[in-house]
Amino acid sequence: MPVDFPEMLLRVGLAFFSGAILGLERETRGRPAGLRTIVLVCVASALAAILSDNYYRGSFTGEHQSDNWHPDPARLAAGILTGIGFLGAGVIIQQASWVRGVTTASQIWFVTILGLCYGSGQLLLGLVGLVVSFVTVYFLHKLEALLKRDSYAILKVKVAARAANSMEIAKAITGLDVEVKSTELQRNVEEDSSTMVFSLRYKTTEENGMLEKVVNAVSALHGIISVHWK
Repeated sequence: MPVDFPEMLLRVGLAFFSGAILGLERETRGRPAGLRTIVLVCVASALAAILSDNYYRGSFTGEHQSDNWHPDPARLAAGILTGIGFLGAGVIIQQASWVRGVTTASQIWFVTILGLCYGSGQLLLGLVGLVVSFVTVYFLHKLEALLKRDSYAILKVKVAARAANSMEIAKAITGLDVEVKSTELQRNVEEDSSTMVFSLRYKTTEENGMLEKVVNAVSALHGIISVHWK
């Protein structure tokens, strides 16, 4: 017997509610996949699961039994998850040393699973997943802001001839609890200047402003022409 209309409304309604709750967080943060995208993905996944449930339900009640009939209700869900991978990849942006959009892509994948849970009738499982994801996206970023974590940067310093050398610059950097992983030196004979490239590793939080500290400390040295942090 197919899923009746009230049950269908309940499943789709929960998918819509969950997508709206999680999509609002992405929307307020200005992410490319916001409220409408998250809601549509969650509801579409629920509809697909209901469709699969209705289509294969007779196979398990003896209505369509035959030696050549091998029902696989999970096939449609597997196809949905494969397709969602392409959608998730489209919101990930990589520029230089940073990557943006991974959390949004993860959330798209997660609401797909929630939609499949609701659509297949696993309402309690879907609600548990909603609570876990709600806590994750709304509150865990506040904890992340307090954690000291490894960060990496490239510092390019252009100096005039007979100015600060690499040892002096490295000393100014390490005095700020920044580790110099490697140093490169480029000499411009025509301009009579040198460019030093430092690979840095440091512990940071969102509050400590390491970029400004390092740039200001190096800029204060004698003979510095330019300082570029990347």
